[in-house]
Amino acid sequence: MEKRGLSDVVAVVLVILMTIAAVVIVWNVVRPLLKGAGSDFSADMLAVSLSVPEGSVKYSIGEQYEEKVEFRVNRGSGGGEVKGLNVVLENSKGENYVKTENIEIKEFETKKIEIDYGGNLVGPVTKISIAPIFKNEEGREIKGNVIAGDKLESKDYMSKNILNFSTWVVESSGDQPGFSERGNSGENNIVKGTGPYGGEAALWEGKSKDTANNDADGGWHAPFTVNTTKMYRFSVWLKKVNSQEGDIYFGLSSSLGARNIVGNNFVDNPYFWCGNLSELNKWYLAVGYLYPFNISNLAVDSLQLGGVYNGETGVKAINYVGNENCKSDFIHNNSIAISQYHRVYLYSDANTDDRQYFYAPRVDVVDGTEPSINALLGKE
Repeated sequence: MEKRGLSDVVAVVLVILMTIAAVVIVWNVVRPLLKGAGSDFSADMLAVSLSVPEGSVKYSIGEQYEEKVEFRVNRGSGGGEVKGLNVVLENSKGENYVKTENIEIKEFETKKIEIDYGGNLVGPVTKISIAPIFKNEEGREIKGNVIAGDKLESKDYMSKNILNFSTWVVESSGDQPGFSERGNSGENNIVKGTGPYGGEAALWEGKSKDTANNDADGGWHAPFTVNTTKMYRFSVWLKKVNSQEGDIYFGLSSSLGARNIVGNNFVDNPYFWCGNLSELNKWYLAVGYLYPFNISNLAVDSLQLGGVYNGETGVKAINYVGNENCKSDFIHNNSIAISQYHRVYLYSDANTDDRQYFYAPRVDVVDGTEPSINALLGKE
């Protein structure tokens, strides 16, 4: 019995050894073929860990306007030489844009990634996925599968805007789709420059070409359809360069008129604000509100919400008083109007060295889904 039991053990051991030998032989035959096909993933490569840390994605209103997204990638344990990343950006329609980042990321290292997807994907981005790019023993690149993804919780700031300033064409002049120029030929140009959120943006540049003029020197009329039972918020970023000559005008349609929010006075050429910004070479956000025609509780100061905000501090630098043109929110004049204008321009500037910059014009329906003022200021 003891001899028979020992023989069984020996037989099992021999079977195991033969199996191992067979696996080694097969691997030695197959491995060169896999290498030739460029598919030689090592166990170390398969163990690579990548992640997008929670809270590391920067995708506020400024990034959405500038069509870029910033985030960080953490690499955990796992061998293999990661020589780059394929970053996949996805929008709400399921459309993708893949960008290859040629950066080396080592074990337990964190890298900052910034992707400019302008012209390649209609935002906003709703998901970020990451796939590693390895380098094998022979120095060939091997593209790995997606091993990290992050759905963005960021708000969609673009689709809420009734106006579409993404139609502006850099290095062009005059009218832009949806925006009719104010001023003479050559006084309205679309240029690249640093926007209020710190990145490169397409800016509308107004400049006077007439030292003796008394008219508009750059800006626009932008028409849109309204419902007079709704409340609207108008906004635009402004920056003046060189001198305070001339005045900036920001308002509504001159053909429809409107009523002051305080006093209910009819104004035939209504402006939320006009004048000079507090300082040159700084961005300010001008905001104005248009209330429903049938609003009650007139002459209540709390209804006066508009003003001009310092872009750096977020503090309201200019308050509206409500019962004056150029310092007032307004009420739809009647229930009939079906169109309105977002109107802003530089006026009567005789200094040809001056530049007036406009950026990110918006009209939002005020219904609780619009971006907050802090969001417009890039503070959230």
